[in-house]
Amino acid sequence: MKSLSGGSPALPTDTAAVRRHNTALVLRHIATHGPCARTEIAAATGLVHASVTALAADLIGRGLVREVGSASSGGRGRPRRLLRLVPERVTAIAVQVTLERVEVLAADLAGAVVHRASVPHRAPFGDPEPLAAVIAHEISRAEAAVRTGPGVHLADVVIAMAGPVSGPGHTVAAAIDFGWHRTDLRALVVARLPRPARPVDVVNDANVAALAEYHARAEHGGELPYAVAYIKADTGVGGGLVIDGRIHTGTHGMAGEVGHMPLSLDGPECACGARGCLATYVGPEPLTAAAGLAEVAATDGMDAAL
Repeated sequence: MKSLSGGSPALPTDTAAVRRHNTALVLRHIATHGPCARTEIAAATGLVHASVTALAADLIGRGLVREVGSASSGGRGRPRRLLRLVPERVTAIAVQVTLERVEVLAADLAGAVVHRASVPHRAPFGDPEPLAAVIAHEISRAEAAVRTGPGVHLADVVIAMAGPVSGPGHTVAAAIDFGWHRTDLRALVVARLPRPARPVDVVNDANVAALAEYHARAEHGGELPYAVAYIKADTGVGGGLVIDGRIHTGTHGMAGEVGHMPLSLDGPECACGARGCLATYVGPEPLTAAAGLAEVAATDGMDAAL
């Protein structure tokens, strides 16, 4: 199965991947437990002290970490220099596309939100270009809002939406609720961004949600599970699968796409053209209808009904 890295505990093989993996270990420990000394990082991560020292020096040089004083070593040795994260150094912009809205959030390395927006898109069924225009406009607004700080580095923009995403171009293979088929959403968005356009990635929303839930366990002091299966039912029904710290998408990006599993061949008609799919029973439309909220969904929107 195809997989995507998520700061995996699975050991990489080539030298560059090993360095990235170890750098992520050090940075994550400082972010979670800092200020902390290099000896503490080495003990917690299993890395040798010399490697931690070299990686810390690199992170300091890139402005991601700084020394903030010292602590007693508890003996006759020199005091230990403490390291802490510089969260404002990097800002990430994420976009989530729902049935009715484009949600945009920009946050620093510590998760502090520096920009947030939520706008209706009113995307016509079967035509991705108007929605791409809304996404590009909101990305530009977010970039303008976060570029006020000196030395701020903007990470790649990530767009999350329902539907399998596959291939090196991150093509949306199918977005049934939007009437799309094999749509290069990234190209449509980038074409509308000012030049030079910032790198943009398109991902499946359930996949990144599964990865977030996986890492949330560690941030709250829990042990990392070997596997996480995540199911969501807001824009249709979908799922994400994380195994040993890596998102598993399947060969065609279909792993976790459970919404169109048939439960009954003579069940309700589905937007995909089949009958009795899981989404026709537990998707947002049948759930709001069963709760007597179909009129609310029609007048105030699905988000309000849910």
